[in-house]
Amino acid sequence: MILPILGGGAHYSFKEKSNKLGPWSEIAFDGNRLRGGVTPKSIGILTELGDVPLAEVTLKTPGVGYLATLIAPQKYSDVAALASKNSQSFAVDGFPYASSLEATTETTYALRAIAYQRGGYIVYPNEPYYRLRQASIGYDGSDTLLAFRIVRRHEDGSITILWKRLQKFRAPKLKGSPQRFTQRAFQQFLERDMKRGMTLAQVVGFLDVNAIEHTEYVGGSDSDEGAPPAT
Repeated sequence: MILPILGGGAHYSFKEKSNKLGPWSEIAFDGNRLRGGVTPKSIGILTELGDVPLAEVTLKTPGVGYLATLIAPQKYSDVAALASKNSQSFAVDGFPYASSLEATTETTYALRAIAYQRGGYIVYPNEPYYRLRQASIGYDGSDTLLAFRIVRRHEDGSITILWKRLQKFRAPKLKGSPQRFTQRAFQQFLERDMKRGMTLAQVVGFLDVNAIEHTEYVGGSDSDEGAPPAT
């Protein structure tokens, strides 16, 4: 069964405590994978801590230290570099970090969820915004370090997680001006930095952090029978 909310209930916001897809969503469950950096102008860095009880996870837990000491970049170019690095995965002190990891039961994860402020209309989980242009949705920004554990996988494929916040940081702000390109330079830029296999969220994030204007719509319908809520 798919929940009759935008995104089908496959997203979650630790800040707003909502499963509804929106500009606050910090994580998504896609097939058999967890995905961070769900929304435009956001970066979600995931790492697997292993079979560690959630209650025992602290800032000193192996694997958490890198996420706790990471300084959120504020220049457009630095944000783009981190987003690209995260989408391809990397390792620090033997721990893998990536924007997407396999979802495994009885496993604990850490997530550094960084969302940059963007202008537009601010919406909240309890407000309807069907057929609202995604690019017009605003967000006040946040930066949080979280730990969560997948405790159960259900017969319908969904999962149940327990989570806690480890640390909250000051919401980052982008500084400087976005890059400007000639048409030829822009094409070369895309061919160099757009990687085959990037998810839609990664592509949108890549465009946003480089201040490349684009169009993206989300909409929902209560009357179209058989249509998933995210259509």
